Formats: sequence, C-alpha cells, structure tokens
Amino acid sequence: MSESEGLDLLTLNGDGTFSIRLEIDARDRYEAELDATRLVAAALKDAGIAEADAPLGPPAVTGIDSDL
Repeated sequence: MSESEGLDLLTLNGDGTFSIRLEIDARDRYEAELDATRLVAAALKDAGIAEADAPLGPPAVTGIDSDL
C-alpha cells in the first residue's frame, strides 16, 4: 500500500459509504481491479463484516506506473 501519495487509505463518507485506496501490482488494469476487489473483500471478511453489510462497488484505477 502506497504512502508516497500522502492519501488516506480509508475514507468514510457521510452517506454510509467508504473508499479504500490501494496500490496493486498487476499485469494490466483488469487484473488490478480484480486483485483490489479480492483483497478488500477478504479484509472485510477477516474483520467479520458480512458482504451484505458492506457491498463493494466497482473499483477505479486512478494511475498506472509502467517500466515501458
């Protein structure tokens, strides 16, 4: 998880939703979205939060670093 951007990892919104910012290493955007969703779903499950109590919306890739 990146600390270099100075962003909050977890943001709780006033409407009962939340945002999580992650840094994912993946081959492409699609894999990054899948990996992020799996990681957050597993973390919520490990914390004892039911999927129905914290449904996940679609992930959003906001930046891509490449060695190309």
